[in-house]
Amino acid sequence: MKVYIASSFDLIDLVDEYAGILEANGHEITVKWWDHVYESEGGAKAPELKEKYDSYSWDQFMDCPEVAETFSRDFEGVKTAGAFLFVADPYIPKKYNGATAEYGIAVSNDIPCMLLGQLETSCLFKRLNKLESIYEVVRILNALDDVHAFLLGEKSAEDAAESLIGAFGGKKIE
Repeated sequence: MKVYIASSFDLIDLVDEYAGILEANGHEITVKWWDHVYESEGGAKAPELKEKYDSYSWDQFMDCPEVAETFSRDFEGVKTAGAFLFVADPYIPKKYNGATAEYGIAVSNDIPCMLLGQLETSCLFKRLNKLESIYEVVRILNALDDVHAFLLGEKSAEDAAESLIGAFGGKKIE
């Protein structure tokens, strides 16, 4: 399944680890925003540019061609995903800027949304399904893939149901 991972520059190591686990289990990351190289900035990656751009005024920042490029790339990355994963700090609830906007894009496009980590509470996060581990995310994504395969006639109903039950810890779904 295609997955968009939203997070913070502060959590890039964790995001990269989770992306690797998802990919090792057959899933595709739509945009690796943390690893994108900007040729117009001498091959710099997004985290390096963040430090530079943090000192810019609003107008200076919005005039940068990389801002338009990033917006378009990430917007399409969310819209083309089959699932959205919000990676927050595992211990400290806080607010996120871009990731919260990306979550809004996912919700408006009826994309299933999952959360790993802690967020400050907001009624707008109602559609975020909080999970405990990246392996729980993998089980759910695999089950969604199996249901999709069933709907396409590529998998039996029994196999798809078994996958769903397994994704939810063997609990019967009523």
